[in-house]
Amino acid sequence: VAIRTAPLYFVRSGNVNASALHDRGALGYSWSSTISATNAGYNPGFTASAMYPATSNSRLYGFPVRCIAR
Repeated sequence: VAIRTAPLYFVRSGNVNASALHDRGALGYSWSSTISATNAGYNPGFTASAMYPATSNSRLYGFPVRCIAR
């Protein structure tokens, strides 16, 4: 996946949910600045072979935040 190489270097860091680390090394997500519902936001994700540009989850999930200049 091209987003794992220069200049972006995204990593498949997984997430924290219910006080546990999940999917480390398998899934990469980052929060978007766009909300999808009152208590949810978009968090685009990727695996080694696929992209998920419109994934939405509860804001209780611990996904990383990544600042990308426009």
